[in-house]
Amino acid sequence: MCTSGDGTAMFGTLTDFVFTILGLPHSSANVERIFSAINIMKNKQRNKLAAPSISGLLNTKELIGNQNECFNFQIDEKLASHMTAANLYES
Repeated sequence: MCTSGDGTAMFGTLTDFVFTILGLPHSSANVERIFSAINIMKNKQRNKLAAPSISGLLNTKELIGNQNECFNFQIDEKLASHMTAANLYES
């Protein structure tokens, strides 16, 4: 960083701007992957899924990842009580 003769930083605003620009993603591939996953989820049979349900499905997919143990997942009564048509679908 450039400093002036008295030791104070020069071009502070410009430096902040450059570091902000350098922090931006170089592509939109991650966003496009999410849109693709949403398009796969919202098919003819599931076209009424609400946004919170889609968000939950995306989070679940990310948490499970490539593990092949999702069939061992135990559903407790509290979780099952939230799985109603009112919570899953928009009216």
